[in-house]
Formats: sequence, structure tokens, C-alpha cells
Amino acid sequence: MSMILSLGELRFPALDESELQNYLVLKEGDIEDYFHVKVNVTHEVCVAYGQLVPINRFLFQGSMFVPVQDFLEDGPLCMRACFDDQIIPDSFLHEIMPNVTAYSRAEVQTSHPDSHNVTPNFRVFNLVLAIFITVIHEETNMSQVRMVPASKTAIESLQKAKLQDNATMEKCTICLTEFDKDAQVLLMPCKHVYHEECLIQWLQASHMCPLCRYPMSTL
Repeated sequence: MSMILSLGELRFPALDESELQNYLVLKEGDIEDYFHVKVNVTHEVCVAYGQLVPINRFLFQGSMFVPVQDFLEDGPLCMRACFDDQIIPDSFLHEIMPNVTAYSRAEVQTSHPDSHNVTPNFRVFNLVLAIFITVIHEETNMSQVRMVPASKTAIESLQKAKLQDNATMEKCTICLTEFDKDAQVLLMPCKHVYHEECLIQWLQASHMCPLCRYPMSTL
């Protein structure tokens, strides 16, 4: 088994209104500068059949507020305090977080004085990280990979829908391509939607929803 770690996105967008209100409620009275760290983690389990074949995937989204000085002094420790190693592995903290910390320090030191101000007394730096974690099993080690398909009856029971009826999702998180307008999709019982062919192929290998791990009936 091997693991590939990558950082797909690192940026500092403006705080939206809801994030700002959350900060003001949580940190009332503080005058320190803070990072608002938002992480979007994609875990994917693949089998190497000459090419990588995904057999399971789940997504995690979370956030934390942390004082700027604490994050710059020990970013990995701050991350571990909020996210366990099942979400963000130690290898990511050791190999990639030093670069994240260095980039964040540069943002703090070089940003325009008013660009992150919430009040004249303190700033909030809105840091967004997209983390991709791929676990690869060799074909010879397939016995170690738990692949339980959904039953044929469960797959056939899925409802078909038009995307316009479920427009909150912009792309299929199995193939990672955007839905076409009025696309035909399959609706999981958990209300997540996917391309019909993508979801059928997925459920023939794994009985769990790629997004929330909702379990379908098995063989």
C-alpha cells in the first residue's frame, strides 16, 4: 500500500458574511490577528490494475480559528488539535504543512494593511486548503481492501432525476466533471446525486455513498 499526498489549492479569499459573524461571536473582545483555516479533504482509495481504479472516496470539510502567532509557530500542532489523523495524516503535516506555514507567513508580512481588517485593531486571514489523499493498493493485495458492492435490487431502486430538480450540486464527485444542464442523474437515498453511469459503476464496487458514506443494501 502506498499513499500520495497533494495540496490542490492554497488561497486567501475574503471572509464571507456568515464566516465574519461566526468569528465576531466566537472571539468577542479579542484583538489578536487570527487565521480562519478551511480544509476540504478528498480521500480516495484506489487499486492498481495497470491504471488506478478508484473504489472508494469520501470528502471532509472543516474549519478552525487560530491565532496567527500560534499557527506560524507550529502549524502542524494547530492542525492536529482540530483534525485527527484519520482526516489529515501525519505525513501531510510533516511534508506539506511547512510550505503552507511559509506561504501564510508571507501573506501576513506582505499583505496590504487594510486587506484583511475586521476592525482597525485586528485582522482575520481566511486560508483555504484543498487536500487530496490517495491510498493505492496493488492488485496482489486486494484481500486487504474491503470492497462490498451494493445489491442489484438496491441499485435498481435508485430514483432518476433531472439536474434542475437537484441543482445544489454542480459536479459529479465520482468523475469530478460538471453536470450538463438538464442532465439525467441518479438520486441516492441520502439525496446526493451523480451521473447515472458513474454511480452504477461505483455501487457495483462499493455500497457506500462517495460523499457521506450512506450504506446501501449489500449482496
